Amino acid sequence: MSAVGEVAIEAHELRKSFPVAAGWRELLHPKQRREALRGISLRLEKGRILALLGANGAGKTTLIKILCTALLPDAGWARIFGHDVVTEPMAVKRRLGMVVNEERSFYYRLSCRANLEFFAALWDLHGEAAQRRIDEVLELVGLRSRAEDRFDRLSTGMRQRMAIARGLLMHPDLLFLDEPTRSLDPVATRQIHTFIAEELVARQGKTVVVATNNLEEAEALAQDLLVLRRGEVAAAGPLAEVAGEGRERLLELLGSTSHDTEAAEEMRP
Repeated sequence: MSAVGEVAIEAHELRKSFPVAAGWRELLHPKQRREALRGISLRLEKGRILALLGANGAGKTTLIKILCTALLPDAGWARIFGHDVVTEPMAVKRRLGMVVNEERSFYYRLSCRANLEFFAALWDLHGEAAQRRIDEVLELVGLRSRAEDRFDRLSTGMRQRMAIARGLLMHPDLLFLDEPTRSLDPVATRQIHTFIAEELVARQGKTVVVATNNLEEAEALAQDLLVLRRGEVAAAGPLAEVAGEGRERLLELLGSTSHDTEAAEEMRP
C-alpha cells in the first residue's frame, strides 16, 4: 500500500449490498438490503503479500469476488494491473488465479493429473503444452509423484496444495487465497506459508492476497494489512505500522464483526 512501484490492485470507494428477505413472503421481492461493503479503498503494489483480515461477515469474500469479476459493485471502481474489473473482465481474469479452501470443485474419482487437465481445458490449454504446465505446477507444490493418484486419496494438506496448483495453471500475476490453511495442521500450515512467501512471491515475483480471520496467519505471511470490520476499512497499511497500534486493538476489531453481511451473500444463488 505504498505509493511507489507498479500497482497490482487499486480500488476506490467500493460498495455492495444484498437483498434480505424478512420472511417467506418477501423471498421474491425483498424490501430490505444489507450493506456488505461500505466504501472500500485499497492500493497494493506488485510483488507483495496483502493479508485481508476480518471476522466472518466483515466483507472479505464480497471484496474478493468483486476484484475477481465474479460480482459487480454497486458503486466505486477497481482495477487489476490497470484493467477495470467491470469493463475489462477478461483482461483481469487473465492476470489472476483464485484458490479457495474447499475441494468441491475437484472430481474425487479422477487423478490429480486428470483434474488439472479438465481445468486447463477450460482455459483452452490442451495437448503437450497442458501436460508440461501440469507437470510444472505439480512439481511446484510437491505433488509430482502423486500425479496419478485419485484426488480422494490425498490428505487435507495435499488437497490444498492441489487447489494452489490449479490456481497457478495459467501463470497468474496475482493470486487470491481464501483462508488457505483452514483445517490444516501446524506442519502443513508452515509448509503452505513457506511456499507462498519463498516460492510464489520471493522467487516468482507474484502478488498474493490472503483472506483470513486468523491474526497469527496474517502476521506470519503479510507485508501489508487491510482490516475489514462490518464492510468498512478498520485499519490499513504496512503490517509493522498497523500492528504498532496494538495487538489487542486488532483482536478487538476481529471479535466485534457482525456475521450478517456475508451470511446474506451466501444465501444468494
